[in-house]
Amino acid sequence: MLFTDGIILTMQDLRDHDNYVLEVASTESIELSSKLALSQRAVGYELASYLTNREAPISLDRVVVTDELRDLLAVQTLAAVYGDAYNRNLNDRYLGRAKDFRHMSERSFRRFLQNGVGIARTAVRRADKPAVECTFEGGLNVGVYRVQIAWQHVAGNVGERSDAVAVECTGGGLAVTPRSYPENMAGWHVFISAADGIPLRQNEAPIQEATWIQANPLRSELDGPEASGPDYYVRQSAQMLRR
Repeated sequence: MLFTDGIILTMQDLRDHDNYVLEVASTESIELSSKLALSQRAVGYELASYLTNREAPISLDRVVVTDELRDLLAVQTLAAVYGDAYNRNLNDRYLGRAKDFRHMSERSFRRFLQNGVGIARTAVRRADKPAVECTFEGGLNVGVYRVQIAWQHVAGNVGERSDAVAVECTGGGLAVTPRSYPENMAGWHVFISAADGIPLRQNEAPIQEATWIQANPLRSELDGPEASGPDYYVRQSAQMLRR
């Protein structure tokens, strides 16, 4: 996943770092989704400044989301949440947590820059939701299906999967069509599941046609591909280390 692909963290990511964050947000009427977006934007400003003020500037849309970056975003968001919770009523029960997460956020950002910002040589953005329609011909059972797609660049890099599109099929097949086609793509992949299952790849090779017709029963033996990771890391020491 690229930093610019959308909101990176989920509510569960915050809970993994703090068991009480949902309760605190509910009690103090704090909108967590807004905090997630604002914290990501703030980190984005810092990263953009750090990467563009270099001899060879790097744009933010080439930053790959790593586990360390996720952790940084989580503690940054939690610092904002507990800071808001304290400021609403000057409730000291939140002050200690606010200070702890603020200090943790500062240390995490310094460590993140020292360990390295993951960079993609060829950035492949997250795919938009595809258009999905039912067809009358095919061997799919009646039911609800979830569909995702992902782009693959000619260099081999694979982008993040799109959000899932849910469609009710009365039998037959599914016609899946990307809504846009980025430049220099080798093709795209389609992932489909029934009901609430995990969408799995249905195509053997990258699809080059404008529309994929899923007329056969779903396949379950094709793994990946997952979104590509960093090609190299930019460290605060100005050294670049290959993965």
